[in-house]
Amino acid sequence: MPEVVFLDTNVLLNLLDVPRRNDRRAEADQRFRRLAKEGTLMIVPIVAVIEAGNEIAQISGAARRAHGDRLVTWLRHGLGETAPFTTSGAIWDAAFLRDLVDGRAGCRSLLVELCTADVGAGDAAVLHELQRYRERVDLPSATPLRLWRLASPRPRWSSPAGWARPRPPSRWSVSPPSLPRACWPKAWAARRAGRARHSRPAGLRAAFGRGLVGAPPQPPPYGGPRDRGGAMIARYTREAMGRVWSEAHKYELWCRVEVLALEAHALAGRVPAEVVEPVRAAPPPTAERVDEIEQTTQHDVIAFLSAWADNTTPREAAAYVHFGMTSSDLLDTALALQLIEATDLLLAGADSLVAALRDLGLEHRDTVRVGRTHGIHAEPDVFGHRVADLAFGLARCRDRLRAARAGVAVAKISGAVGSYSNIDPGVERHVAAALGLTPAPVATQVVLRDGIAHWVAVLAEVATVCEAVALEIRHGQRTEVRELAEPFGKQQKGSSAMPHKKNPIASERIAGLARIVRAQVVPVLEGIPLWHERDISHSSTERVALPDAAITTDYLLALTERLIRGLVVDKARMRANLDSSGGLAFSSAVLLELVELGLSREDAYAVTQRAAMRTWDTGTAFRTTLGEELGAAGLSVDDERLGEAFRPERYVERLGPVFDRLAALA
Repeated sequence: MPEVVFLDTNVLLNLLDVPRRNDRRAEADQRFRRLAKEGTLMIVPIVAVIEAGNEIAQISGAARRAHGDRLVTWLRHGLGETAPFTTSGAIWDAAFLRDLVDGRAGCRSLLVELCTADVGAGDAAVLHELQRYRERVDLPSATPLRLWRLASPRPRWSSPAGWARPRPPSRWSVSPPSLPRACWPKAWAARRAGRARHSRPAGLRAAFGRGLVGAPPQPPPYGGPRDRGGAMIARYTREAMGRVWSEAHKYELWCRVEVLALEAHALAGRVPAEVVEPVRAAPPPTAERVDEIEQTTQHDVIAFLSAWADNTTPREAAAYVHFGMTSSDLLDTALALQLIEATDLLLAGADSLVAALRDLGLEHRDTVRVGRTHGIHAEPDVFGHRVADLAFGLARCRDRLRAARAGVAVAKISGAVGSYSNIDPGVERHVAAALGLTPAPVATQVVLRDGIAHWVAVLAEVATVCEAVALEIRHGQRTEVRELAEPFGKQQKGSSAMPHKKNPIASERIAGLARIVRAQVVPVLEGIPLWHERDISHSSTERVALPDAAITTDYLLALTERLIRGLVVDKARMRANLDSSGGLAFSSAVLLELVELGLSREDAYAVTQRAAMRTWDTGTAFRTTLGEELGAAGLSVDDERLGEAFRPERYVERLGPVFDRLAALA
């Protein structure tokens, strides 16, 4: 009988291309086709179908139905025997659950033991289903019965340093040793005695440690890759930007660059034309396979080329890949594509935030409030004026980012020291044109990092303007001010100890993350000076700094826009705060009125200040103390003219052109 393979939930999700659970779709599809070709019988466990349905239920919008239909169609093919897979035929009846819960020898619960050994209930059910299938079908003992799984994209362990440690690469597991029908008393006795606190039973160690369900990962060895899936932690990574910086996408871009270079060589007659299509058809290698080879080579590009060659049929065609190139030809050109993709996402986010700020500013062009300098009441203003300032600031940053995009859209394919010693400049031109890049006017082994450093600096500016928006809201939400407030949901909580709290947590998060973006500027800037034609000191910096800067800025733009669109503005409180200082905010116009009456500026300032200080000290209205000071000095001011100085709208009458410019801001 041919080999029998059970499909784990993660395999099914990748084959169905379920969003956020499809990071290894190419690998899954390739192996699925290979197994089908070999006549392998593939079994879809019932629990995998249930868990896949749960994942699909988390998708939003019309895509949920589309993926649901795909799952149903997939299963119908399997049940109708028109596909190389079927279901296990397991019946989840009382006997099944009793065996799973109680164990067959009745010593302790099999389910509890599996979960205690870091195996989820779903995984436990799959293994139990697999064992019952073996018994029900009465497979010959020599028939391989395997469980194919892919490491979960959701990390379950992290190191003290905060790195997301990946599960081990997927493997074709050995046939499970007879999965235990009872328990493993010695192992559990040792656990209870403290001698094997984290050990698994022997049967589980053999089955799980070699790819069946996945063993707790070990730290990556020296020189090993950091499986980041996008550098920033998932909490602050939005899907599209995370995809740009994923290992899978990076290898897709590497393949694209290498195919174009090979194509250019073939067009020039430098390599056989017939090698292009086999290389083009070869799927990108998986990150796990590249990582595995890199443990030996300690060189990521060589590991990639070897892994990709393994996917090429015939493999001999891969001999011409990377012909005449050096690693940085590939790395810098593909990085340019990542930077462009990231920039386009950031520009779209910046456009949306500029529009949100513009709309808010126009909405509050007549909302009077007190302007503050040094945190102290200054003159009357309108809230829309302050918002307009932030809108134009972000628009300028966006425009600088658009210009910085051109600075990083550079292709470099000129060989080991940039002298085109083993590669024709026409290859570089061909690749650049196909990718929408500009050939580097000059390069050594790498493109000088001034363009990339400028790009990161502009991202820091964008992030810092987002922080300026957040800071305005944080000050406005203080209890003593209460002019602004972040949106606060009905079920939201502000404090675990103080139920009354409504904290500006989004604004504070923006302030904290802006520091992360700014922190990348100097390390990337220091990648400009390298030894001679190149050293590698910039590489490790950029692997962390560039994804972190892009992912965090992308998140900041989205969070700031959400904050602006949901912002609560208390107009009445703004007016009350203006009035709370007793009219002191009108002192500048009073000063000018006195000068126009004929007083020297020094005398006018002295009278106005004496009245203002009395208002500060006593709380008496400024207009009252001013009248008393003017009387004491033998001065008389027309009451109507003085009243004009105390009219808030007088101070913002000339802002019309500012709002006209704001309305035209795109």
